[in-house]
Amino acid sequence: MNSLSADISNQNELYFSWVCKDSMPRLGKLDTTTGEFTLFEQDISGGIHYPVVYKNELIYDNLYKSINF
Repeated sequence: MNSLSADISNQNELYFSWVCKDSMPRLGKLDTTTGEFTLFEQDISGGIHYPVVYKNELIYDNLYKSINF
């Protein structure tokens, strides 16, 4: 787990970067209310190194684009 961040529009979720063997860094999410982890399995070009989430939209600077999830 790397680069922990929070979405100020949803104070119950924390976001982080995670990596498994032979993949790019991916987005992970922790629901602080339930303790449930979500590990996204989609590779994003360049990887998710420092996730920033706002209003359920992932914003990252590798390609200057955002992804709704």
